Amino acid sequence: NHESNMLNLNKETITIAQIETVQGIAHVEEIVSVDGIDAIIVGPADLSISLGIPDGKDTIELYKNIKIVQDCCRKYHKAFGIIGKLELMEQFKDYLQIAISAIDTNCILESLNRYNKEYDRLLKKEIHDGK
Repeated sequence: NHESNMLNLNKETITIAQIETVQGIAHVEEIVSVDGIDAIIVGPADLSISLGIPDGKDTIELYKNIKIVQDCCRKYHKAFGIIGKLELMEQFKDYLQIAISAIDTNCILESLNRYNKEYDRLLKKEIHDGK
């Protein structure tokens, strides 16, 4: 009975590995292909630092490395996720099953930035319409 219970718990448990370094990218196939790993999450902030491009200054290089993980997850039929901003997730939405905000303040900041953009758009429209 105990063994049966453990098997059921294992079936219901998701094992997620996180890749956020150049070394992780270099060994992505080894990591993703491990039996028992159900999903891979990319940590783009730490990955950027590891790539030598902190603050997302070189998005092309960052996106290229995230795509390597995404493609490997697709190859091995593993779920793929990103911890980060909505704009980043948008770039990988075709094969994104797990979306996590880095921290709750990111959600607040993204929301405020979105409202600011909408306010600017609305106010500029009113000015151009002669209102």
